[in-house]
Amino acid sequence: MQRGNVLRSTAYRGVTRHKRSGRFEAHQFVKELGKQVYIGGWAKAEDAAAAYDIVLLKARGQGALTNFPAADYAALSPLLERHSVSEVVQAVRRQSQGHSRGAARHRGVTVHNNGAPTPASTHFIVLRRSRGSV
Repeated sequence: MQRGNVLRSTAYRGVTRHKRSGRFEAHQFVKELGKQVYIGGWAKAEDAAAAYDIVLLKARGQGALTNFPAADYAALSPLLERHSVSEVVQAVRRQSQGHSRGAARHRGVTVHNNGAPTPASTHFIVLRRSRGSV
Protein backbone atom coordinates (compact mmCIF):
# COMPACT_ATOMS: atom_id res chain seq x y z
CA MET A 1 0.00 0.00 0.00
CA GLN A 2 1.17 3.52 -0.64
CA ARG A 3 -0.19 6.55 1.17
CA GLY A 4 1.32 9.74 -0.19
CA ASN A 5 5.06 9.24 -0.64
CA VAL A 6 5.27 6.68 2.17
CA LEU A 7 5.18 2.94 1.43
CA ARG A 8 3.03 1.13 4.03
CA SER A 9 2.59 -2.55 4.79
CA THR A 10 -1.18 -2.14 5.38
CA ALA A 11 -3.90 0.32 4.50
CA TYR A 12 -4.53 1.07 8.18
CA ARG A 13 -2.89 3.69 10.35
CA GLY A 14 -0.82 2.20 13.20
CA VAL A 15 -0.92 -1.35 11.80
CA THR A 16 2.03 -3.24 10.34
CA ARG A 17 2.48 -6.79 9.12
CA HIS A 18 5.09 -8.80 10.99
CA LYS A 19 7.62 -10.31 8.53
CA ARG A 20 8.09 -13.69 10.18
CA SER A 21 4.69 -14.48 11.66
CA GLY A 22 2.58 -12.71 9.04
CA ARG A 23 0.19 -11.41 11.68
CA PHE A 24 -0.85 -7.78 11.91
CA GLU A 25 0.48 -5.75 14.83
CA ALA A 26 -0.76 -2.45 16.21
CA HIS A 27 1.60 0.11 17.77
CA GLN A 28 0.96 3.64 18.94
CA PHE A 29 2.93 6.44 20.56
CA VAL A 30 1.05 7.47 23.71
CA LYS A 31 2.09 10.94 24.80
CA GLU A 32 0.69 10.45 28.32
CA LEU A 33 3.01 7.49 28.86
CA GLY A 34 5.88 9.06 26.90
CA LYS A 35 6.59 5.96 24.81
CA GLN A 36 5.50 3.78 21.94
CA VAL A 37 3.08 1.10 23.08
CA TYR A 38 2.66 -2.37 21.59
CA ILE A 39 -1.09 -2.91 21.45
CA GLY A 40 -1.08 -6.50 20.18
CA GLY A 41 -1.04 -8.86 17.22
CA TRP A 42 -4.02 -10.16 15.24
CA ALA A 43 -4.67 -12.42 12.26
CA LYS A 44 -6.76 -9.73 10.51
CA ALA A 45 -5.61 -6.20 9.77
CA GLU A 46 -9.12 -4.90 10.55
CA ASP A 47 -8.94 -6.23 14.11
CA ALA A 48 -5.55 -4.62 14.67
CA ALA A 49 -6.89 -1.34 13.24
CA ALA A 50 -9.90 -1.46 15.59
CA ALA A 51 -7.59 -2.03 18.58
CA TYR A 52 -5.44 0.92 17.46
CA ASP A 53 -8.57 3.09 17.19
CA ILE A 54 -9.76 2.22 20.70
CA VAL A 55 -6.42 3.15 22.28
CA LEU A 56 -6.22 6.27 20.10
CA LEU A 57 -9.66 7.46 21.21
CA LYS A 58 -8.65 7.05 24.85
CA ALA A 59 -5.26 8.70 24.45
CA ARG A 60 -6.21 11.59 22.15
CA GLY A 61 -9.98 12.00 22.49
CA GLN A 62 -12.95 11.89 20.14
CA GLY A 63 -11.37 14.28 17.61
CA ALA A 64 -8.56 11.85 16.76
CA LEU A 65 -8.17 10.56 13.20
CA THR A 66 -9.22 6.89 13.35
CA ASN A 67 -9.15 4.08 10.79
CA PHE A 68 -12.90 3.55 11.05
CA PRO A 69 -15.64 6.10 11.87
CA ALA A 70 -15.49 7.16 15.53
CA ALA A 71 -19.25 6.58 15.75
CA ASP A 72 -18.52 2.83 15.54
CA TYR A 73 -16.99 3.08 19.01
CA ALA A 74 -19.74 5.17 20.64
CA ALA A 75 -20.78 2.29 22.90
CA LEU A 76 -17.26 2.19 24.37
CA SER A 77 -17.19 5.87 25.40
CA PRO A 78 -18.43 5.36 28.99
CA LEU A 79 -15.89 2.58 29.52
CA LEU A 80 -13.02 4.59 28.08
CA GLU A 81 -13.82 7.53 30.35
CA ARG A 82 -13.68 5.39 33.49
CA HIS A 83 -10.26 3.83 32.89
CA SER A 84 -6.71 5.08 32.40
CA VAL A 85 -4.77 4.75 29.16
CA SER A 86 -2.67 1.93 30.65
CA GLU A 87 -5.80 -0.02 31.67
CA VAL A 88 -7.30 0.37 28.19
CA VAL A 89 -4.06 -0.80 26.55
CA GLN A 90 -3.95 -3.84 28.85
CA ALA A 91 -7.60 -4.71 28.18
CA VAL A 92 -7.17 -4.47 24.41
CA ARG A 93 -3.88 -6.37 24.52
CA ARG A 94 -5.54 -9.24 26.40
CA GLN A 95 -7.73 -9.86 23.37
CA SER A 96 -4.85 -10.03 20.92
CA GLN A 97 -3.47 -13.32 19.69
CA GLY A 98 0.02 -12.35 20.78
CA HIS A 99 -0.83 -11.90 24.46
CA SER A 100 0.57 -14.48 26.83
CA ARG A 101 -2.13 -15.52 29.23
CA GLY A 102 -1.48 -16.47 32.83
CA ALA A 103 -1.67 -20.03 34.07
CA ALA A 104 -4.51 -19.74 36.56
CA ARG A 105 -6.50 -22.79 37.60
CA HIS A 106 -9.85 -21.08 37.07
CA ARG A 107 -11.42 -19.87 33.86
CA GLY A 108 -11.53 -16.10 33.49
CA VAL A 109 -8.74 -15.34 35.97
CA THR A 110 -5.26 -14.19 35.01
CA VAL A 111 -2.29 -14.61 37.35
CA HIS A 112 0.19 -11.74 37.21
CA ASN A 113 3.92 -11.79 37.96
CA ASN A 114 3.31 -10.56 41.50
CA GLY A 115 1.01 -13.55 42.13
CA ALA A 116 -2.16 -11.48 42.43
CA PRO A 117 -5.15 -12.88 40.51
CA THR A 118 -7.22 -10.51 38.39
CA PRO A 119 -10.85 -11.45 37.77
CA ALA A 120 -12.22 -11.45 34.24
CA SER A 121 -14.48 -8.50 35.10
CA THR A 122 -11.56 -6.18 34.37
CA HIS A 123 -11.52 -7.41 30.76
CA PHE A 124 -14.11 -4.89 29.66
CA ILE A 125 -13.39 -3.93 26.07
CA VAL A 126 -14.65 -6.04 23.20
CA LEU A 127 -13.12 -5.44 19.79
CA ARG A 128 -16.36 -5.16 17.88
CA ARG A 129 -17.47 -2.25 15.81
CA SER A 130 -20.98 -1.49 14.63
CA ARG A 131 -21.62 -3.42 11.45
CA GLY A 132 -23.65 -0.61 9.87
CA SER A 133 -20.74 1.51 8.66
CA VAL A 134 -18.28 -1.01 7.27
